[in-house]
This record gives sequence, C-alpha cells and structure tokens, in this order.
Amino acid sequence: MLWLLFLVHGYISPIATVFSWQSRAIISKLNYIGFPNQPQTICLIFTPYTAEGMKKIAIQHLRDVPQHFDTVANWVYSQWWQKPGNTVEVVKEPLREHLQATDFPATFVALDDNTPAGSVMLIEDDGITELPDLRPWLAALYVAPEYRLQGVGKQLVQVLEQHAQQIGFCHLYLVATDRVSFYFDLGWRIYTKLGGDMGITIMHKDIAREAGAVTASASEGM
Repeated sequence: MLWLLFLVHGYISPIATVFSWQSRAIISKLNYIGFPNQPQTICLIFTPYTAEGMKKIAIQHLRDVPQHFDTVANWVYSQWWQKPGNTVEVVKEPLREHLQATDFPATFVALDDNTPAGSVMLIEDDGITELPDLRPWLAALYVAPEYRLQGVGKQLVQVLEQHAQQIGFCHLYLVATDRVSFYFDLGWRIYTKLGGDMGITIMHKDIAREAGAVTASASEGM
C-alpha cells in the first residue's frame, strides 16, 4: 500500500492510505508542495517494505543459462536495433560469442526464479568511432517493464562492474542518452559529450579505485 503523510513544522501525521501501487516498485521520494499559509509543508510519499519483501534476483552469465539467449537477443533488437533492413540476427550473431566459455565479452541475465528480468553486456567496442581507444564498455542494459523500479538495473550494473574488475579492467565506459542520473547515482561520471547538446553522453567509472576504496574501508573496520 502507498501511504501519504504530511510533515508540518516538524510533525509527521499519517493522513490516509491513498491507493495500492500496482507495480512492485519500491518508491521513496519527497515531493515539495506549496500550501497557502503552510510554506514548510512537505508531502512524503513512500511504500513501506522490509528486506524480506525485496524481490530476490539471481544474476548469471548468459553462457550458463543459454535457454534465455533468444529472450535477450529479442530485447536488444527491439530496443536498439529494430529498423528497416535489420532482423534479430544482427544481434544474435555477435551475441553468440557471449555463449563461449570466456570471461570477455560477457552478458549477464537477471532471473526471477527462472524468468528473465533483465540483461546487460560487457563488450569491447560500442561503436563510438570518435573514441577508438576506450575499452571495455557497459552496453545494452535492459530491464523488462514488469521489473522496473525494483533495483534490477542497479544489480545488473554492479555485477558487471565486479566482473570487469575481477578480470583485470580498471575502467569502464558507457553511452548514456536519457539515463545519466541513474548511472551518476551509481558512481559513474561524465567523460565527454559528443554531437553537441542533442548528442550522446559518454560516462566513465574507475572501478579499480572503487574496489580499492571498499577494500580499505573493510580493513579499517577490522
């Protein structure tokens, strides 16, 4: 259930149960609303939840769950490659390399039990000809509509980052269009912009430095 509360001059007062949230999203946000004579009023909207209520998502290499190859290929094709003259084979051909027993390139699949919930790729080249020396790239992050706003995308990104760091990469890059803030919240930063204000944003993350910071923090806590 979604609850509406008002915080007025430091006091929180539950008003009513507003409606049932039909998706399984976990939402927590502050919306500032101006009321006459109550300039400090804040409308707080949230969905109460516990750790036990979180959707448990398993993330695996596509090579370990090849039965989901067609699903992933169709996601990527319909989202980015479906255009006149193309077929899904334009995605399947390079994606077959991700079924091999190698660590790079790689595709990771999020699974809810055995139902695919999303996927992401670690690849050599994302077609940015202006930046030929940058590698590797996080690409084709996709979350099925019914699993969005539940942290699935974040989990996929984090697993890919860990994998890239474990196989020896120090840096990661990605092409961001309308999801810059999502990646920024995960520690990514803008590397450059191509094509002016209406172009694309290239983002970067120093995964070696982040891994070192985590290790140092763990050592300090011993």
